[in-house]
Amino acid sequence: MKRVAILVETTLASGRSILNGISRYLQEQDDWSIFHPTGYQGSIEPTGLDQWQGDGIIARISSKRILEFVSRKNVPVVDVIGNVPESDYPIVKCDDEAIGKMVANHFISFGHRHFAFLGLSDERWSLEREAAFTEAVRDRAQSVKQYHLGPEEKRAGYWNENVQNITDWISGLPKPLALMVGSDQFGPMVMKACQRLDLLIPEMVSVVGVDNDMPFCELCRPQLSSVEPDQTRVGYEAARLLDSILAGESSPARQIATPPLTLHARPSSDSAALDDPSLVKAIQH
Repeated sequence: MKRVAILVETTLASGRSILNGISRYLQEQDDWSIFHPTGYQGSIEPTGLDQWQGDGIIARISSKRILEFVSRKNVPVVDVIGNVPESDYPIVKCDDEAIGKMVANHFISFGHRHFAFLGLSDERWSLEREAAFTEAVRDRAQSVKQYHLGPEEKRAGYWNENVQNITDWISGLPKPLALMVGSDQFGPMVMKACQRLDLLIPEMVSVVGVDNDMPFCELCRPQLSSVEPDQTRVGYEAARLLDSILAGESSPARQIATPPLTLHARPSSDSAALDDPSLVKAIQH
């Protein structure tokens, strides 16, 4: 029996989908004993590994702290986020460049010329989505702007401050605006900011997120369009890769990127860009 630790949080849909993929692999190879240490509400608690003795780890190595914890165990590790450049472990992750391009093509198809991206300053996946999005719209864009939430600002206690800062940022951007949100969890803040500015969505600000995390998408008014990455496949491929390493097989390429499944177009982005102020006023009326 192979003893495997899983360090993947369950607070967001992406993490739960990765766990689903791992469990699918286990249905085919029922010789794993799983250890899944989580903290409050499913958050990762790497200190749970202190007393664990096992054979391999699948982890979202999102920080140097988690990298240090898994490195101490001196066992094979497969990373399912690829957020720490210093890590030498093999990575299985969603294709963040393809996600950025998919959102860009969606906006371009509706005739947008002004683009923006809202994401995180310290998360590699967010920066890769931003870079691909920016590059894909470059030839069409009259303007491309960015807004980054820092390590402190992504905490729950900064919600009101973030909404006000995002409101100020959006107010100064040209309209109609096509705004990509790096993760659905920040969609409600964007919607609240637009509401404060009396901006019609999607006529004046078109919004698309990532993860297809339905509680966030449905909480937004109008409902949030979102890219669905194939995180289930990430979990499955990570489990298969770790199993092959434990069996003594040579590891393939250092990084495996799974393409996104689809973009779910919902009312937050299902309208062409409107440049006529009188037409926008008529719709608002």
